[in-house]
Amino acid sequence: MSKRQRKFSLRDIRNSADALEYASAERWGEKKFVLEAIYEHCASFQYASEELQRDPDFVFGAIEVDFQSFIYASADLREDREFFMKAVKIDGWVLEYASEEFRNDREIVFEAVKCEGSAIQFASEELMNDRELGMEAIKAGGFSSVSEELRSDREIVLIAIKDAAQSLGDASEDLRNDSEIVLIAVKDDGQTLEYASEELQDDEAIVWEAVKQSGLALQYASEELRGDRNLGLEAVRKSHGWALEFASYELRNDQEIVLEAVKSSMLYIIESAPAELRHHRAILSCMQQRGYDPKDIDISKILRDEAYAGRLTFMKEL
Repeated sequence: MSKRQRKFSLRDIRNSADALEYASAERWGEKKFVLEAIYEHCASFQYASEELQRDPDFVFGAIEVDFQSFIYASADLREDREFFMKAVKIDGWVLEYASEEFRNDREIVFEAVKCEGSAIQFASEELMNDRELGMEAIKAGGFSSVSEELRSDREIVLIAIKDAAQSLGDASEDLRNDSEIVLIAVKDDGQTLEYASEELQDDEAIVWEAVKQSGLALQYASEELRGDRNLGLEAVRKSHGWALEFASYELRNDQEIVLEAVKSSMLYIIESAPAELRHHRAILSCMQQRGYDPKDIDISKILRDEAYAGRLTFMKEL
């Protein structure tokens, strides 16, 4: 055994995946050592002994560490259906390395997407359009990976959105113009208004529901609705002042709306309100109540105090 081989350690692997090539044959066969090496770099598995690469239980353990370890398993194991079925149950991403036969095996694909919804993207074209498999993928958070055909299926999209409102962003263009679907999404997460069609972003009823859920949804409303006074006031209240940034110029000159923003976060009077309103009597009074001296306003201090004491707190509450 060479001096280089005797001194070989995991530190070498951390520096380079190819370092395992220089380890002794004895180290190549040590299960614990090889698993630790795979943890550092999955490519390390290629240098392991043939015995370990043929050992189903060891390979399963390696897949648990990194699913890409599968590609270094022996050819016999990779082509074994029973082995492959167990592998995708451990990590559905293994389906990425499946043969054409396994990608078209409904039972294998079902187990893969049950484990990892996004794995459906590696199924055969026929199985990618399978509604039952699509439903299973959605349950496991894989809606964004289902086929275009399924993302255009109204029933499936409704299920996806009820499970996660952000799924609206992956729905077909036609369904993002479906008022019922969009309404369900914005009631759960107002900021999904971003994904609605321009027509629905100009729909007062839908935008109101979005703003009631999240004041920041105002930024995705049509230009006309961003100038609606009642909507703007609601958005400012719901967002602790943060939505003032997205209101129309007219609303940012509206004393009542600006005051509402100031009550929540002084930072907004500095960043969003016009200069002529910054020294309005009512606003200065509000600033004084917040602990600032209106006769000697230190803008940098306000920014510092509000950014750290107020702004971050408000962000957590949104």
